[in-house]
Amino acid sequence: FRRDVSDRALLAFLESRRAAFEASAGETPSEQMENRLFELRNVIKLYRGRLDALEDPYILARRRDAQADVRAALDDDPALQEQYVGALSEMEQIQEEKRALADQYRAFLLMENSRYSSATPRRRRTCWRGARRRLLRGRSSRRRRCDRARRRARRWRRGRCRRRTPRWRR
Repeated sequence: FRRDVSDRALLAFLESRRAAFEASAGETPSEQMENRLFELRNVIKLYRGRLDALEDPYILARRRDAQADVRAALDDDPALQEQYVGALSEMEQIQEEKRALADQYRAFLLMENSRYSSATPRRRRTCWRGARRRLLRGRSSRRRRCDRARRRARRWRRGRCRRRTPRWRR
C-alpha cells in the first residue's frame, strides 16, 4: 500500500508544493522561503529513496521469499495454521480494501496536517472530539454539557459557529 498509494501520493503532493514554492521564491526571495524549500527538497529526497527501495527487485524478491517461508511454515504445522492462517487472509483482505479506497485516501492524505490544510475543518474536528469526550465523562451536569457540546459541534459542521472572544480579551 505504501509503495503503490500512500508514499506516491505524498511525493506527488510534495513535488507540487516544491514547484509552487520555487515559483514564489523567484518572485520574492527570502530566507524563510529558502529554508522551506531546503526542507521540502530534503523530504522529497527521503520519499524518493523510500519508493526506490520499495521498488527494488532484490528487496521485493526477499520479501516474497520471506512470505513464502511463512506460508510454508504454516502449512507444515497444523497448530500454527489454526492460529495464524485466518489472520494472514484477513490482512490480505484489508490490504485489498485499502487499495480500493486509494482515491479517497489520496484526497484526504494531509487533512490532519496543520501546514497543508484549512483551519476550519480542524476546528470542527476538535470541537466534535471535545463533545465526544464530554459525553464520555461522568459528571453531575454531564447531560447538559453534552447537549451543549453536541449543539456546538452541529453549528461547526454547518459553518455557523463563530469564535467567541475570550473573556480576558474583552
